[in-house]
Amino acid sequence: MSLIRDLTDDEFIAAVVDSTETVMVQFWAPWCGPCLAFKPVVDLIATEYADKMKVYRINVDDNPQSAMANNVQSIPLLVLYRTNPENGHRERMSSLGSMPKAGVQEFLKPWLG
Repeated sequence: MSLIRDLTDDEFIAAVVDSTETVMVQFWAPWCGPCLAFKPVVDLIATEYADKMKVYRINVDDNPQSAMANNVQSIPLLVLYRTNPENGHRERMSSLGSMPKAGVQEFLKPWLG
């Protein structure tokens, strides 16, 4: 069972932008070969970091508003959102392309340790 939930445009703001939790979103599409190959890696990360962040997927074809709002121009794209503890502002960092689990862990390291 995956810990990752699929989001819709209608859910995105409340689940990600307005959340105070750290959230990682995988932007993907079912026709994208690298996205499909990357899904198991993201599933492993979601399980490993379940106590530190929530993980969601959003299909860019079915949810174009969220893709546009996040300036998604290529997929697969991982975007990590967190609330800065110093100023309370919501921050984001992103990583484009498929990568091995160790690559995702390096991507997360600055914010999750």
